[in-house]
Amino acid sequence: MLYIRYLGLLCIAAAGAACGLYASMQLKSRAVLLEKYLVFLKDAEIMVRFGQCAAYEILSSDYENKTLSFILRICRKNLDSGRHFDIAWTEALSDAQRLRLIAPRERQLLSEFSSFGTSDIDGELSRLEMHRERAEEHYKYLVKECADKGKLYRTLGVFGGTAAALIIW
Repeated sequence: MLYIRYLGLLCIAAAGAACGLYASMQLKSRAVLLEKYLVFLKDAEIMVRFGQCAAYEILSSDYENKTLSFILRICRKNLDSGRHFDIAWTEALSDAQRLRLIAPRERQLLSEFSSFGTSDIDGELSRLEMHRERAEEHYKYLVKECADKGKLYRTLGVFGGTAAALIIW
């Protein structure tokens, strides 16, 4: 009977650690999303500069991130159904936020891309460069936050789980 109690307390402590690890990984996934989004923006800038291609072609690339791939896929579907690019992009971001794939701060940053295709080539290039600079600043902030708060979340999870186990004991 005593061993079952110890096993239960160990499970409570492990659950607390798992919660802290989950929160830390959520923070890291936000940084990875922005990292892939920066690659997407650089690719878009190159395509506009040299390929002078349409928005649909830019959205056809695959980026090894499920959230960004989801947003691009939904945006392509919306474009196929006849929606304008800004509406298609905004709806894709809304779907991603509704499914809790992106945080509100990232949605706000990514929503700036909805104005893509509304200017001439020089205007698009300057807008993409400005948007990429903002995304890089936010990415640097997230990396710093991931280093600081990620460790905090893991530590609080372990200590919170251990404290809960000790209180129950």
